[in-house]
Amino acid sequence: MTLRRALPILTVLLLSAGCASEAVEPPGLEATVAAEPTPTPSPTPTGPALEPSDPDLGIVFEDVPQLEGEQVDVYNTVAAYQKEYWRMMTTNTVSPGFDVLASPEVTAMMQRIATQNADQDLEILGVFHTRIHDLVVDGESATVTVCDDYRDVTAADPEGTYSSQEIGLVGTAKQLSMGLSGFGTWRVLNSAPAGDC
Repeated sequence: MTLRRALPILTVLLLSAGCASEAVEPPGLEATVAAEPTPTPSPTPTGPALEPSDPDLGIVFEDVPQLEGEQVDVYNTVAAYQKEYWRMMTTNTVSPGFDVLASPEVTAMMQRIATQNADQDLEILGVFHTRIHDLVVDGESATVTVCDDYRDVTAADPEGTYSSQEIGLVGTAKQLSMGLSGFGTWRVLNSAPAGDC
């Protein structure tokens, strides 16, 4: 065997032998194990997570009620529905989110509104205030009252700029009928006028 062939084998043998020997501590050193600090738990939220206002979109949820259980899911569905409603009003386009949040009939109603506004070159601007209240959950159905407040909303078209009152957007209440979808999520089945806010 030549030195060139023996060198890799010798190197492996020396390294293996070095790994097999026991480690010896120098005399006078004692090993101490430091105790690990006990982790502190993160604070637990004090209430359920509710869909928040969205300043970028221009929607503010007011007087958010204290809720529990299924009411939280219903509230969050209605809040997401209100966001998609306002997005439709400001873009004149119906979001695909309506397919998940609302029945085909409600989605078709939103499409009619978007088309009418687009046909008039109407641009809706400003901040939309909404209040979701009187949530009643009964098994697989629920009803919710929503107050739409357009006090900080304006509109524009090629002819000029208008207040919300001038284009007929006044504070109105609506009652939403809700139901569980086949996937176990809440959907808006119907929207009916419920008087003034």
